[in-house]
Amino acid sequence: SMLKLVDSEVTLVISLEVDDEELISRMMLRGKTSGRIDDVNEDVVRNRIKVYKDQTAIVKNYYMKQNKVATINGVGSVDEIFDNICKAIDKVTKI
Repeated sequence: SMLKLVDSEVTLVISLEVDDEELISRMMLRGKTSGRIDDVNEDVVRNRIKVYKDQTAIVKNYYMKQNKVATINGVGSVDEIFDNICKAIDKVTKI
């Protein structure tokens, strides 16, 4: 409804895909370097991933049915991932 109010729509959803074990490793490392104590507890991190899959990933499925999802491999260098995101955006952007 909000997008309709401003005469807009979702044209692309970027989905960065990383397997669970890599996510857990990254988040636990972040916990050690950032001081976020919730990120150093593996059970908490695993539960956060489960909640994401149960409650948030459904948005991706909704937009997949509309062919508006670009799945990007979230493993690699920042430059590689950024380049792949830019390519996905370029495919749907009319310049």
